[in-house]
Amino acid sequence: MPFKKNTKDSAIAAIASFLTIFILAWLTDNSGFNFLMAPFGATCALVYTLPKAQISQAKNILFGYASASTVSFLLFHFLGYHEAVMALGVGIAVFLMMFERIVHPPAVSIPVFFYYVKPQPEFLLFPILSGCVVIIIAR
Repeated sequence: MPFKKNTKDSAIAAIASFLTIFILAWLTDNSGFNFLMAPFGATCALVYTLPKAQISQAKNILFGYASASTVSFLLFHFLGYHEAVMALGVGIAVFLMMFERIVHPPAVSIPVFFYYVKPQPEFLLFPILSGCVVIIIAR
């Protein structure tokens, strides 16, 4: 489905994306907790440009990130940090999201992100869960 040029909708999506990321950054800088990670920029692009699409719904955002993050933590914990484990994480995340009908493409990047960042388990709460909740409320 090609996008039609629409200045008003484009401006609204841009402003909403700016405000959402600004809020996440402000919360991160002023709360002592991390609310922000790079894939949330792509989530904003989907939420504000395709608001009615299934991939932009709250269930998909929350459970897409939760499933990809859980898979990533488990795989890296039990199999170690290796390129093949990262790729396996992406494949399993895609499978789970499709099987459970919770596809959210930005969340599929989580195994790649985790491979390079090597976060601790509390990363599930801050920024993943907390950031998802802010995005869902903001939309």
